Amino acid sequence: MRAFFSLLALSLLMACSGAAALPASSPERVNPAPTEGSGSWIAVSGQGEAIAVPDVLQVQLGVSVAAASVAQAMGEASRAASTLVGLLRGNGVAQEDVQTTSLSLWPERRYGETGPVTYHASLTVAAKLRDLARAGQLLDQAVAQTGDALTISGLYWTVDDLTPYERRAREAAMADAQRRVQQLAAAAGVRLGPPLNVRESVGHPPVPYPLERALAAAPEAQTVPLEQGSLRVTVGVEVVYSISPS
Repeated sequence: MRAFFSLLALSLLMACSGAAALPASSPERVNPAPTEGSGSWIAVSGQGEAIAVPDVLQVQLGVSVAAASVAQAMGEASRAASTLVGLLRGNGVAQEDVQTTSLSLWPERRYGETGPVTYHASLTVAAKLRDLARAGQLLDQAVAQTGDALTISGLYWTVDDLTPYERRAREAAMADAQRRVQQLAAAAGVRLGPPLNVRESVGHPPVPYPLERALAAAPEAQTVPLEQGSLRVTVGVEVVYSISPS
């Protein structure tokens, strides 16, 4: 019996020793954002913008047909869509700038009627037009080659590379924040320290161009007028500065 308790005590001692030998995991340290209890600070916001001239026209082109059968509707829509894509490629639009975005097929029968069903088929293609001088002529050709099957659901002006405009707007936003915080520090009679935290938000939505306005401004048999205008790139920053007594 004494040997049994000695063996049990030895086992418990080894178990405790093994547990103590495991390395303790150290928690990861995270530097929290400044709070009112972490020192004196001033938070300000700044705004900056840059004006860019759009160099890309994004257009949603499509075809929509109605026929007495599914096969006929899909066949006519496919032929019209192939004509449309061929027109884009033939006018220098790169393959990577043309993308099929939707394909729909549905039957139509008037409520309460038992007559034949009409089948509708539609297909939409998104294209980026980079040769802006010929964009209006390309739309004219699309009308001429696809006729009443053509649909245009949207025109949007954008910029292919916004990086330099974002950089310019970001610098202006930080300069605006710096002016604001210097004024606040001087008015409060405190010494301004380095930034503790910076957050930014960037906005550059594409500029829609109403097709109805373009078509209304174009007399029959003339090129659709397209005005690219300008694009406003904005950057907002929120900056937290440390302060100390003067």
